[in-house]
Amino acid sequence: MKMRDLFFRILSIVAVVEILVMVILGATGMKEGFGKNILDATLLSLLSAPLLYLFVVRIVVRHLSEQAELSKRILGEELELKAAVEKKELGVRLKSLVNNVPGVVYRGFRDWSLSFISAEVRILTGYASEDFTSGAVNWKTIIHPDDIEQVKRSFWKANREKLNTFRVEYRIRNKDGGIRWIEDRRQLFYEGSGTFSYVDGLLLDVTEAKLAGESLHSSQKMIDEIINAIPVRVFWKDRDLIYLGCNSIFARDAGFTDPKDLIGKDDYQMGWREQAELYRADDRQVIESGCSKLLIEEPQTTSEGKNLTLLTSKIPLHNSNG
Repeated sequence: MKMRDLFFRILSIVAVVEILVMVILGATGMKEGFGKNILDATLLSLLSAPLLYLFVVRIVVRHLSEQAELSKRILGEELELKAAVEKKELGVRLKSLVNNVPGVVYRGFRDWSLSFISAEVRILTGYASEDFTSGAVNWKTIIHPDDIEQVKRSFWKANREKLNTFRVEYRIRNKDGGIRWIEDRRQLFYEGSGTFSYVDGLLLDVTEAKLAGESLHSSQKMIDEIINAIPVRVFWKDRDLIYLGCNSIFARDAGFTDPKDLIGKDDYQMGWREQAELYRADDRQVIESGCSKLLIEEPQTTSEGKNLTLLTSKIPLHNSNG
């Protein structure tokens, strides 16, 4: 009910009561005196009630409403302040966590600019994180010139296929001119239209592993060259008597051009399949006993059908677990 309607309703009630009282006074013939003064005071109070409501009660109600609104606003501001403080504390904790990740966390864009990169980047590149986020140093400029096209192609392919994640390895040149190998693990984010938006990534320094792998590859290559150069047949099998490798001259005796062609095969698939069981029996004895058999005579039928007599030595090989 509106304030104005309530006022007029109260005023109407008071007027009706006043009229009724005047009628009663006229009918009873009440004269001037104490009783009539009391009655007049009562009627005056009734008449003044709407005005009292308008000028006193209404002011009090408005004041209480304003106080309630103020309290509500203060409570809302306190909640916002508390949320902001918690968000700031969370941001500090997340930043601390990111800066202690064993790698470099970053957020980048199509133009190679970075809005964030963790403090670990200084150890990796010699540059501070602010150097990259301010634009003083662009990540693209420290990628090795021989690898930049490969990195671009990897991104273009991932973007074209709308991949969410991909990895790419490349070299960077740090501030001191040294070369480091990087494994760049990227997660791509797209707009609703499918347009690339930004990338969150993790950079891992894989230099030591890369160098170790190259060293191992070089060692393996040298061993292969030595084995292939010696004028004797060399082969090795697993516990199931399946060929794991051999040198070139042994592969040619078996009827193959490349030693890799023997891998995964057994003696029944060789030119000497007629002697397969004899060879395998010797192999099992060496494996089970752990003892070598040296310079034993064995017959062999070659892939051309020739019959030969071989002097064979077989020794057990053990891995790091024995």
